Amino acid sequence: MTIADVLERSIKRKGEELGSGALLSSVVFITLGASNETDAIFRDLQSHLTSALTDNSVSPAIRSKCAVALGYNSLINT
Repeated sequence: MTIADVLERSIKRKGEELGSGALLSSVVFITLGASNETDAIFRDLQSHLTSALTDNSVSPAIRSKCAVALGYNSLINT
């Protein structure tokens, strides 16, 4: 099991684990920096974070964590 697997599993869940996984992904991206590894992880996580942002059943606090994570992760991988 890799860190990418852990991140993807936590982001696929609902509730507080989704928010924690989103913020953890930002920490991982900041730590690893831009690389082929983070680019592959970003592609896997981007769709899950985006769908959480558009899902009205997800609380606003969790959606804001997903938005912040998506922003940081996008900035690092560009």
